[in-house]
Amino acid sequence: MTTFSDIKTKIDKIWAAGWSYFAYDGKQGKFKAIPNRAFSNTEKANALIYNDDNITSKIDISSTELYSLYNGVEIEFMDQNRKDQTNTVLVSTPLADRNANEPDNILNYKIDMINDNVRAERLANIDLNQSRVATVIQFESDFSGIQTDVGDIIKVTNSLYGWTDKLFRVMRVTEVSSETGRINARMSCIEYSDDYYSNPISIETPDIGIIDLPRIPIIGDIPIIDVFQGNYGNVDALPTAFGSVIPNQTMAVFG
Repeated sequence: MTTFSDIKTKIDKIWAAGWSYFAYDGKQGKFKAIPNRAFSNTEKANALIYNDDNITSKIDISSTELYSLYNGVEIEFMDQNRKDQTNTVLVSTPLADRNANEPDNILNYKIDMINDNVRAERLANIDLNQSRVATVIQFESDFSGIQTDVGDIIKVTNSLYGWTDKLFRVMRVTEVSSETGRINARMSCIEYSDDYYSNPISIETPDIGIIDLPRIPIIGDIPIIDVFQGNYGNVDALPTAFGSVIPNQTMAVFG
């Protein structure tokens, strides 16, 4: 990470490497980190329930089209076991889990704050699983929805879609004014599953150790080969490769 980038960029890189989101909490007036993690059974049992009693609008459902689905994530990182040289990991969706006629679509990016392949593979696995989520919903609730924060998990019940306490993760909460002048909460949520956070079985790449440069062999005295057998005027001696001289004004070629 360079010192020339701004603080916000540095913070975003740190949170991205830690599977978290950096957001501003308007209730507390502070910034906070929202971990992208699996929820415990207790948290899921105590999640807020949204149904016909507090949902004041229709539920809009959207999904990712076939040709926009990612079925592979490739991450570049600086490997501590490779003298901080660039290394890559690739996590892909098994062919049996792909849709029919789904083309190859690889998400490529580089992350600065990870230096081992184990964490890079875990991050790639989460990104890949969440990118293939088919159900994204939007709806408006009454004012009680304001207490829901980004990153929380909620349970949605709707008879039209056959949902009973279906789990969603809240991605956005916005205050809006209804036609009657009341303040409602518009919510954007993504389908949640514990399977998204299953860690792949991975082993850290071994340390390559010390890289030893090949040694240059020591060569003994180089023999002097007198080729011309001739004498030349105004030449008393010729230097050799080792600082000695060739007497008797002899021109030599060194082999």
